[in-house]
Amino acid sequence: MTYSKFTLLTLGLICVTVVTVGAQIGKDTCPKIVVEAPEVIFANGSAFNVYAKIEGDQSTTNFDWTVIRDSGTTTIMSKQWIKLETGRPKDTELIIAIAQPSDLSCKGFGISKTLAVANPGSPYILDTYGVVRWNEERARLDSAAMTMEGKPDAELIVQITFSPSDSNASKREYLEKISKYLLSKGKMQANRITFAISTSKGSRTTLLQPFPTQMMAAFPFLDAIVIKAEDLGTLRSLFSSKK
Repeated sequence: MTYSKFTLLTLGLICVTVVTVGAQIGKDTCPKIVVEAPEVIFANGSAFNVYAKIEGDQSTTNFDWTVIRDSGTTTIMSKQWIKLETGRPKDTELIIAIAQPSDLSCKGFGISKTLAVANPGSPYILDTYGVVRWNEERARLDSAAMTMEGKPDAELIVQITFSPSDSNASKREYLEKISKYLLSKGKMQANRITFAISTSKGSRTTLLQPFPTQMMAAFPFLDAIVIKAEDLGTLRSLFSSKK
C-alpha cells in the first residue's frame, strides 16, 4: 500500500500532535503543586500567607490563584505566594486557595483549605513569673488549677523558657515537678496540661495560660517543644543527661 506525500505529511503531523499532547498530559510532565497554609486560624482581622511550589523544584515559580470564601471568589495572577485577610466573621469560614503555575502549558493545580474560626476573645494569661521559691510557686499553681476548674473546655498551657545554662537534668526535674503537683494537688487531668518548652537568654520564666481545647491547633507555639503532661514519661529521652 502506498501513500501520497500529502497523506504522509498529514500522518506525520498527527503523530507529532499526539506526542505533544501526550507530553502535556503525561504524569511526569504535570508536576505536583504543593500549597501550604495554616489549617486553622483565628478570624480577628489579621492576615495569613499561602505559599505554593512545584514538588521537587527549587526554582522560583509564579502561580495564578483562585480564592474561594463566603464573600465570593477572587483571582490573583502571577504570584509566588499570597496574603489573605481573615476578617471578623461570627461563624467559622472555610477559605480555599487554588494555585496553578502561570507559565506551564500543563495546568496542574494545588489546593489548600483554611478554617477561619471566630475569635473567642484574646486568651488571657493567668500568671507569669521567674525563678521563685517552691512555696511561692506552689501557691501560683494552686491558683491556676482552681481557675481551670471553671474552664472544663480549656487546657492549661505551661510555657517554660529555660536559660541556656539550665542542664537537661534540671529541665526534666522542673517539668516533672510541675506536672506532678498539678496532677496530685491541683487534681488536674494529664490530657489538659500542655508544656511548651523553649530556650532564651536570661533566667528561666514560666507562663500559665488557659486556652480553648478545640482551638489548640491554632495556638502559636512557634519553635517551642510541645509535650502533653501525659506523655512526659515516654519522652524523657528529650532531656538526657548531656547538655
